[in-house]
Amino acid sequence: MNKLTILGNTHPIIGQKEMYSIVSLTHTGLGLSHKPFGELIRTPKREWDVMIQTKTGWRKANNNKEGDRVPYTFGQKSLKYKGIKIVVRQGEDYGELIVHPQRAKEQRISKVELLDVNCQKIPKGKKISYKDTIIARAYCIEMFNMPISFTLWEDDANGEGHNPMINGLNRINLIPVFDTVNEDGIAQVSFRLPEYTLAVQIANARTGLGDKDEGATHEYYVTADAVESHIQKASANVNVINPTYTPLPTRKREMPKVQISPVIKPEITPVKPKPELDSPKFAITPGGKNREDLEGKILGVEFVDEGGNKLHSSRVGTLVFLKILAKDMKNKKVKIKIWEEDNLTWTHDLIFEKDLVLVGDTNFTWAHLTKKMFDKAKDGDTDSSRQDYFIEVIYRETSVKSAVIPVTLDAPQTPVPKTKTAAVAKQPQQVTTCICKEQYKDLVWGGKVSCEFRKKVVEVARNLGLPQQNYEGANWLMTIMALETAYTFSPKAGTFGKKPDESSKYKYIGLIQFGKAAAYEIGVTRTHLMSLSAEEQLDYVEKHFKKKQFKNLLNNRTALYLSVNYPNSTIHASEKEYVVYDSSKNAYDDNPMFKREFHEFWIDKKGKKNYYKGREGKAYVWEFEEALKEVEDLGKLNKAQNFICRVNKGQNEKNNTKDIITYNIFSGGKIEKLVPKIIKGGYEKKYKYVFHDKNGNVHELGIFNFKLTKEINPGNVEGLKNIELIDIREFKGYNSNGVKLKFLTLNTDSERYYINPDCYAGLLGAMADKNINYLGFNGFSNYQAKSTGGSSSHRNGEKGDLRYLSKNRKGEPTILQDTHFDIPSQNQFNESLYSFGWGRLDKMYSEHFSYNGKKDYLLNHTKHMIKLGKGGYRHYHHLHLTGFDHSIIKIVYEK
Repeated sequence: MNKLTILGNTHPIIGQKEMYSIVSLTHTGLGLSHKPFGELIRTPKREWDVMIQTKTGWRKANNNKEGDRVPYTFGQKSLKYKGIKIVVRQGEDYGELIVHPQRAKEQRISKVELLDVNCQKIPKGKKISYKDTIIARAYCIEMFNMPISFTLWEDDANGEGHNPMINGLNRINLIPVFDTVNEDGIAQVSFRLPEYTLAVQIANARTGLGDKDEGATHEYYVTADAVESHIQKASANVNVINPTYTPLPTRKREMPKVQISPVIKPEITPVKPKPELDSPKFAITPGGKNREDLEGKILGVEFVDEGGNKLHSSRVGTLVFLKILAKDMKNKKVKIKIWEEDNLTWTHDLIFEKDLVLVGDTNFTWAHLTKKMFDKAKDGDTDSSRQDYFIEVIYRETSVKSAVIPVTLDAPQTPVPKTKTAAVAKQPQQVTTCICKEQYKDLVWGGKVSCEFRKKVVEVARNLGLPQQNYEGANWLMTIMALETAYTFSPKAGTFGKKPDESSKYKYIGLIQFGKAAAYEIGVTRTHLMSLSAEEQLDYVEKHFKKKQFKNLLNNRTALYLSVNYPNSTIHASEKEYVVYDSSKNAYDDNPMFKREFHEFWIDKKGKKNYYKGREGKAYVWEFEEALKEVEDLGKLNKAQNFICRVNKGQNEKNNTKDIITYNIFSGGKIEKLVPKIIKGGYEKKYKYVFHDKNGNVHELGIFNFKLTKEINPGNVEGLKNIELIDIREFKGYNSNGVKLKFLTLNTDSERYYINPDCYAGLLGAMADKNINYLGFNGFSNYQAKSTGGSSSHRNGEKGDLRYLSKNRKGEPTILQDTHFDIPSQNQFNESLYSFGWGRLDKMYSEHFSYNGKKDYLLNHTKHMIKLGKGGYRHYHHLHLTGFDHSIIKIVYEK
């Protein structure tokens, strides 16, 4: 195996395109092999990936490319990863390059693209309907948390440009649609065309210069403006077919009966050909023209000799080969043109052209540089003895601008795939069909478990940083749990449940067969695990995989399985010939499915596989891989078929409040808890939260599970009373119709994610009333309602910590004396917290600090709480919520 060296910028500026290529250390300094020409064509493909380092290790970023020279542009999101590396493989050869993306010095909007209702880029020439939704997405650099204003325009300017003077009266949405740039540098909104009832009339009111009418199409585009910085970027046009346009009938032309003398046409001098403006061009000589293919299809063209070595010059009469590097262009037809460029007169002479069908990513053709071609390009002076050439590659799909999209009332509406819910930015869609059938239906072994179980497995896979495409990581988890529970997915599967005995080391229970040591390491007993539902036990499955010993190791399905049964072998999961155990261990004969070598089994007359026992043998990693693949393949035959349909318990659900206990939270501090006569099946252990703003608008914040546990008394002593807790991680944020709230950062190493449902209503109400969508959450209680993390008061989900509000609105650490501490906003938020029940029975905790000339200043509704020394506490870096008054919540029973 040879080491490949990647050439390229190791410190790219975000938002700027960089090119990367490779050179093999075993080849010549030019990175080119001296193999015969025929072997050069059969060289293995060079496959590129970008790997990102997260808390759980390295994973692919789904940015695969192929070719000798590839482009990469690192966006705003790249700054938040622990590490990024570009890797390349060519057969058995491998190379990698660590890159460190750098912040840009200037703010800008790099591009605005238009997407359909499924968040897919609208193909060039596609017709969309006036019944459709267009999503506008702006990619921003160094503009986190800045408001972006989006405007939809009808374009009357000729050509593809946008003339603000001509289009000044063609604004479709009089009130701009706003969104805030997220951490990934993206802001996006949606334009539902049916809502703009005057769009057709506005489009037809004025015409382009020289046009008699608007014609068959209307052209639309979107501008994105960062008003604070005077930055604007426009999208490409989309063609909207004019529903009122009636084409003129075609006139039939009759030939005159009288004989007419033929018209003698004057001789016309043909127009001298010119290179196309937008096509990719590649210099062959130092003075030639260069223009990269912005579509990324044609990566490079160069002259090479018979050995594949790059030529920088050539003599007249030479036979040269052209090497064309492309991406995803197999079987596509291109036109190759060689131009001579006169740098004094700025003219171009076409000396050669040829059509070519590309056979793959690396292609070769030839050209004979004749004296006739050389003489054709001579204009005198400098090009009489030496000429500069460049190669132009033209293919039908070449475009450096966004495509024009035709839209018409008659065109079919863009279909939403049945396999998933349409993701429409800023325009939540009501789920009217079966969420269990729309989502999570493609998990292997899904037919063995509930919709809630499938959904939670997907969440666990996401939390662990496992691959997300096509639910790959979630399918790994389902495969392992299927194997461990003998395909039952029972939380009581295993030997422990038959005769529970906590002193026994070798009894196992649950979804991944927790033993005594494994349960102890995650702070639980097997008896408790046995009492949980399958959905609840998944919390402990996640905790097992999050143990430090598996950090950065869970990179494939086999590693995940070994971490359950043979933890010390997890680090070797990618070594196919590594021996996990041999016949000296009981596991060898106890697990015959991993016996895959011919000397380990025999086939009887009926075709049944039988396994030898007592023989010497070894269990290799490759045998585990094969067995796990068979289990996953079998699981594909056991996907969910029957669906108990219920709406997604996440954000923006539209169900009848009479079906579920609902917290109605009203702007100003009023909270009502509506209890229906009959709770619909499936909602017995759920609460719904609805916010009513000051204008009377209703905002459904979500439906969340609550779990029952025993109350915790001082000293973390378990009491007798049952209490309820909600996991705040289920809330992914809300932003609609002027109301936005979100826990932007979760900052608890001791798993303090659980809060009392009443207290949750008070916290959500205060956040919604003040539009706090950048809150740093430091934690309330753990899943057992206990106080952890060094504090003794965080019991029963009724007391918790929040970071102080920052002017940066990033949820980052903020102390009282920081210049970025937003004191006015914090005081307003405290007032809102008080209105919604917090700080009523006991003031919230903070500390004195200097403000406005006052040394002992205290925030609204707080008291100075500080204790130094052992067992002490401080509150200069967080606000401690306490004193919630449950009596402010009015319980209303349905009559």
